[in-house]
Amino acid sequence: MADKSVDGNIFSDLDMSNGLYGPYWIDTQTAIIVYIDFMGDVQFSRTTDGGVNWSATEIIDGSAKNMSCWFDQETPGDSGTKVHVTWLDSTGVEGANEAFYVNIDVSDGAQGTIRTIDNTLTINGPYEEENRIAITKTIGGNLLMALSTQVEIECYRSVDSGVNWTDRSDPFETGNQEDWLLLYPANTADNNDVCGIFWDRSTNEISMKMYDDSENTWTETIISGSMSDDSQHINMDAAVRHSDSHILFAAHSNDDSSTDDLMTWDLTPNSITSPTVTAKTNIFTDQAESAQTSVLINQQNDDVYVSHLKGGTWQNLTDIVFHKSDDRMGTWGSEQAYNETQDDNILVHGGRTIGDSGGRVQWSWFNDDLTEIFVNLVNDIEISATGEAPTTTNPKVKVSGTFSTKTIKTKISGTFTEKPIKVKVSGSFQ
Repeated sequence: MADKSVDGNIFSDLDMSNGLYGPYWIDTQTAIIVYIDFMGDVQFSRTTDGGVNWSATEIIDGSAKNMSCWFDQETPGDSGTKVHVTWLDSTGVEGANEAFYVNIDVSDGAQGTIRTIDNTLTINGPYEEENRIAITKTIGGNLLMALSTQVEIECYRSVDSGVNWTDRSDPFETGNQEDWLLLYPANTADNNDVCGIFWDRSTNEISMKMYDDSENTWTETIISGSMSDDSQHINMDAAVRHSDSHILFAAHSNDDSSTDDLMTWDLTPNSITSPTVTAKTNIFTDQAESAQTSVLINQQNDDVYVSHLKGGTWQNLTDIVFHKSDDRMGTWGSEQAYNETQDDNILVHGGRTIGDSGGRVQWSWFNDDLTEIFVNLVNDIEISATGEAPTTTNPKVKVSGTFSTKTIKTKISGTFTEKPIKVKVSGSFQ
């Protein structure tokens, strides 16, 4: 079966809690997926064989209401192997009505110490969509997280890798609006500035909110208006392109509607007061029964992959599909199928970045009927480490031309799965 179960012991309301992130790859074989499992526990599963097998580890026995993750290698210039995880917990063993942080090392599965960010919150339940949270790591190495509950909004910064957290100015505007927020490293003169992508549900607008670390202030620049959303499901995502630190952004204009467009933008977060917003090509226009999205960038060549959920019938029978752009979102390739079984598949993520060490375009998703997280082992795409030859079942090298000697030297380097390697030489000899 192409669809491979990662964990079949998942909280049935995962679709409302935005609780699925990854896979985060450090090579073509090793990755983790972080998620909220049965009864709201925070958990991760790790693979060392490209997604064929997964081993689950519980981070905390709790009642998580929302979570967010950031992988070191999403930040330009960062070669770290840790995933930074933050979540809101209403009645957990570690403490009730608190925000927590922990990191996980993808290379060996080691879990850091769980840290309390805020223990004075009021976290409403049982509805996960009433609570929001986001985290990022700056180019300078700071961590910044922001949260919103029905009662309060908060923002915290850590300058010591998550050990201690201090209160900062808030990007959220009000708690009870249930707005959406994504956080990314900015590319200003101060390498600890941050860019937030903010979906204001009360005005149906998406904007860039630029955080000035030294001044502890936020400024706002509009990306797009007339954006209708769903309070239960986030319908936007973005990833940082390392070659220029631009943020490549995708969002549905009106999910689960015949007027829905999956729109894209190139965001340049190089100015606190006037960042640049450049509209790019729609992935589709006026497509019904579609929602949610995930953006992933191959940093080796700047190829962009964007996945989304497509009906069938949204929330009953959906597929995970994706498109690729090899010209910086100027054009998009044809729709590519990913999952094998159409069902009430909800949530999709892909880890956002694949660097020089390689990885896979391997989307994870949640099946609400089966309460399982899946990946697909047939339709994923392996991206080799920089300098490695692509996997092939019959490697051949062809040399042609005019040669001045009958002794021709051919140098072949790389990693191949088959022996022998065939070399064909043709031409005339002088």
